[in-house]
Amino acid sequence: MYHDLCVSSLKSNPKSAGADVKGLARIILELFLDAAKDNRVQVKKLLRGATDPAIQQCLDVCSDEYASAINVWIPLAFKYLELNSIPDAITEVSNASGDAETCEESFGELSRPSPLTANNNNVLHLGKIAEDIMSTL
Repeated sequence: MYHDLCVSSLKSNPKSAGADVKGLARIILELFLDAAKDNRVQVKKLLRGATDPAIQQCLDVCSDEYASAINVWIPLAFKYLELNSIPDAITEVSNASGDAETCEESFGELSRPSPLTANNNNVLHLGKIAEDIMSTL
């Protein structure tokens, strides 16, 4: 579904050339975690400049959601991948992707445009790639 993103993401890491499927899953999970971290940094920057209380509320939701993804769900996905508990790893990736969706939806609930749509979509797409790769294990 996200073939070009998958290929470019894996090519960005020299280790992918010799990696087995589990190694490719690790690489995508690392990129997934990096994207979530980048989004949290962006959220914090936006929060510093936000003056609209509604936007601040949405950004607070995003900050909390990405904290969960970064500190709970994605580390658990790595753990389960290493334990070869693939269904559990996929579930944790799905949980982290859900955090990006919740962030995006928080703006929609207030009928406000999200300044994070591209970032959130990147996380969602990397999550889907991770799930697809892990599902082949």
